[in-house]
Amino acid sequence: WRKEQFKVAAITLDPDSAHPNLILSENRKQVSLMENVPQNCDASVCQGQEECEAVFSVLGRNCFNTGRHYWEVQVNMGTVAGPVNKWAVGVCSNTVRREGWFVEGPEKNIWVVAYEKGEVKFPTSPESLSLKQHPQRIGVFLDWEDGDVSFYNMADGSHICSFTGLTFYETLCPYFSL
Repeated sequence: WRKEQFKVAAITLDPDSAHPNLILSENRKQVSLMENVPQNCDASVCQGQEECEAVFSVLGRNCFNTGRHYWEVQVNMGTVAGPVNKWAVGVCSNTVRREGWFVEGPEKNIWVVAYEKGEVKFPTSPESLSLKQHPQRIGVFLDWEDGDVSFYNMADGSHICSFTGLTFYETLCPYFSL
């Protein structure tokens, strides 16, 4: 990958798309979970169960239907209230339905890398990704025409994972969940 071939996207979060349990910073650059709200449960427990919490997600206001774009996301492994159990970053179709509980995956037009139970992985796979270190700053690279979404650890430039050979028909938005 060559970062200079991608246009830097200054992402701001869209408050209208935010789950009510999320708090957006005043400048719309940071998201956190409300105090005393448990994070959503994992796929192995929740699939098909009504009592599970919703996925707490928010979209970026900047959406794309052409070109090469990238943005960086600072991810925290913990807060003053304790460790962060889950997060996911990536892109999704602007028409994806995000109500209730769902699996964040390509079959839903959501392409993300996720952190859960101390491991970085694809949400649809039980296998964790083999990484030298847990990323703290993730580069999300979107090539709309080539159908590619790639993730890099921006601290050392190492490749985390990619979704390739995709065909996009809809506008794509930055996606974040806790």
